[in-house]
Amino acid sequence: MFGAPVPPVLEAFASFLGEPKADQATTLKACSPTDAPVWAPPELRVFAVAPAGELVGVVVAHPEQPAPDWPIATYSAATGAQLLGQTARSALATLVERYLPESPDEIVLSLLRVRLAVAAEPTGAWPRLEGLSRVTIADGIDLVVPRHTVDPADFRQARGIHPLLPWIVALAKERPGSALALCRAAAFEAFRRGDGALGAQLRVAMAPMYRSLGRPIYARACEPG
Repeated sequence: MFGAPVPPVLEAFASFLGEPKADQATTLKACSPTDAPVWAPPELRVFAVAPAGELVGVVVAHPEQPAPDWPIATYSAATGAQLLGQTARSALATLVERYLPESPDEIVLSLLRVRLAVAAEPTGAWPRLEGLSRVTIADGIDLVVPRHTVDPADFRQARGIHPLLPWIVALAKERPGSALALCRAAAFEAFRRGDGALGAQLRVAMAPMYRSLGRPIYARACEPG
């Protein structure tokens, strides 16, 4: 579902959302990454949607190097990401309190809290991330890519280029990390200002960039249909 292993506490919460009485303990509804809207970046592996439409997902920045735990964030097209916690356990505690129904069933809510409390701790070592670079994106979901695929000069040069997309596509042949960062930033801005057609066009352009970076699940998420 998530494209990478996730901690047991997140699996427990995602499973709970699919149960008949879930709405008695939370206003969140289950949502899978494949059902996420086009404005959600692939790195946000969506597992829930809130009543106002914001998404909730686990942030998997480097799926080819799985980690024992991942941050969780909410996300909207207008404002981007809001980090809820660096670990699933800390984030889910916040999530449960934030999205309580008006009159929760205390028994169902207590059972949910117990299930989260008794979930096993993550196992496994954190991956060695030497050779990777973190690129800050305006939507709050950073990009982590191989260092040799990024050049800071690309971001300075991009500011004076119009139209931007053909240049980004050409850049992707040499430095897909730089191209993807520029494409994701431009797509966020397009969706934020309501230009869904441009945002969708930029998203489709990301697919070969993700493939070049060895992230086929994210590439498929960007392909139409």
